[in-house]
Amino acid sequence: MKSVKHFIFTIGDIARLAGLTHKTIRHYHKIGLLTEPARGENNYRLYSVDHLEALQRIQHLKRLGLSLHQIKQVLQADDPETLTQTILLKQQDYIQNQIRTLSQQLAEIQTYLSTNIDPLQPLHENPPKHSAMRIVTASIKPSSSGLADALSAVEEGVLAKVDRYSWAESYDEFWHEVGQALVKMLAREESPFILWTERYLALGDMTEDDLQGLAWIQEIQQSRERLLIRRIFTPQLPSLLPETEQEQIQKLIPLLLYQEGSALQKALLRTLLNIQ
Repeated sequence: MKSVKHFIFTIGDIARLAGLTHKTIRHYHKIGLLTEPARGENNYRLYSVDHLEALQRIQHLKRLGLSLHQIKQVLQADDPETLTQTILLKQQDYIQNQIRTLSQQLAEIQTYLSTNIDPLQPLHENPPKHSAMRIVTASIKPSSSGLADALSAVEEGVLAKVDRYSWAESYDEFWHEVGQALVKMLAREESPFILWTERYLALGDMTEDDLQGLAWIQEIQQSRERLLIRRIFTPQLPSLLPETEQEQIQKLIPLLLYQEGSALQKALLRTLLNIQ
């Protein structure tokens, strides 16, 4: 009959049997996850079958997604089965959420790969529920189709980008009120507004040193319409959206316009909006 010594394992033995490295087993000792074994005359650790079974339990719980901290809690718990059940129920919810997220990411990747969409441009998971430009123009058109068309020519693309962000439920009401406010504000200023809208669009086709474009920019600096145009780009109706969201919109619109503008359009926006 074999002596007890034949059933004692070195760290090399137990590492091979458990499929782990020496470093991993020493780390488990260090964090208190695996009890320290007795040591032999040469001070080497001498492991038992109990240690091997403990390592198997640790590996099994790791495969279920538990962290080392959670595994330590389970192994030291008075009622490890109940604690394991609780942790696994939470892990199940987490994994299901991850599956949904990864499925959405996979669908988006497949859409990019199956189309000619530029992957550097954002592809939004869901289209916006509302269109700021549609709401604003619908509010303005009964009073002035010319104003609605002029505003759409300048801000349609910008507001489409603003729509993509996450806003409060009152977002569509906000833009409806913006449209009505613009009608009141521009009732006596329709012609100057349309004129400067047309000039702004024309600047997009001019070179940076175009004398006509530079003259327009100098003219707006001295024009009473400067404040009027500025208010168009920074709608303010604090009663409808949370103040922080309104501030974000006031920042986004001029910055998006500036980002897409030509050199002269940017110069005009700097004059109007104090963009640096």
